[in-house]
Amino acid sequence: MCGRGDEFVRIEILKTLSVLHPDHDIVEVRTKWASGNMMIGRTRSHEAIAEWASFCGGEPSIFVTINRLPAGMVESPLNGNVSEAGGGVKNEYVSAIRWLHVDVDALREDSHLPASDQEIQEATGRAKRVIQFLYAYGFPQPVVAFSGNGWHLLYRASMENNPEWAWLVRSLTKILHEHYKTDGQSHGAGQVLRLYGAVNPKGGRQTRLESVPEPLEEVRPNALRAVVSSYGLVFKTLMKKQGQASDDKVEQFLEHCDLDAESEDYQGGTKWVMNECPLCGYEKPGVAVIGRRAEGNLWFHCLHEPTCGDVGWKEFRQQMEAEHGEFSFEEDVVQSKIQVEDV
Repeated sequence: MCGRGDEFVRIEILKTLSVLHPDHDIVEVRTKWASGNMMIGRTRSHEAIAEWASFCGGEPSIFVTINRLPAGMVESPLNGNVSEAGGGVKNEYVSAIRWLHVDVDALREDSHLPASDQEIQEATGRAKRVIQFLYAYGFPQPVVAFSGNGWHLLYRASMENNPEWAWLVRSLTKILHEHYKTDGQSHGAGQVLRLYGAVNPKGGRQTRLESVPEPLEEVRPNALRAVVSSYGLVFKTLMKKQGQASDDKVEQFLEHCDLDAESEDYQGGTKWVMNECPLCGYEKPGVAVIGRRAEGNLWFHCLHEPTCGDVGWKEFRQQMEAEHGEFSFEEDVVQSKIQVEDV
């Protein structure tokens, strides 16, 4: 434990949980080993989580959910495998947003390697600039946590998990990623963070809560809207109908939104495959797909479940049009004028 006793780790973990989950709501704990094996469990007991982290001894990475899960969600052992636990909680099942999270990770060529002290120092500077930027729009001071390879900025919130809030958080995440090189994949309601107090195996550093403001103020929704709207992004009520479109219109939409995709036939229709998701920025061959069914209905899917697993075509189109301008899928009608000569 990097020279720290188990009691110190337990105290730090209990401190973390008292800040993140003061009401002792159900917490989902995800334990991931370097081999890729994962265990998922859920509990209200902070002591049980601290004991589990001590038992694991710093070998695996331990993550916890930060938003409120449904009160009726069944608790399960922390040492259960994914199938027994029913898989990680999906974004749409989160009942309320309690934290807005900004991940200022150290910049390095290979993110699988631990950051150097110099790289962490550079991340510290970016984290301070992000705090100053958001403060200018009315954000309060955040909880600051050391992740082992960078910094997490956590802003307390009290919002429903609804389409507007999801869009606002997604938009803010993209803005901060573009201007401050923060993590662009940390906007899902089912987001998990490292269990501060435990060791980050990637580098072996002790994670910790660096500072907790007193009093701990909440982000006002209008402050978040102010940041996003200052970049020309405006939330509009999602369409009730998906609509229909031809392949040509989809191709025009891709060009309109500056999206790079390869088309191929799919189940009587067409799909356009992307190697980078334009919503979360996750890069992997075929990670995101736009599809047109045979009858013309459109759909969207991203394989990066933690962020975009619940995002469909309507949400995808809304985000793209907010960033690139509105687009009409109505087919262009060319009306020819027929001249009739007087007889």
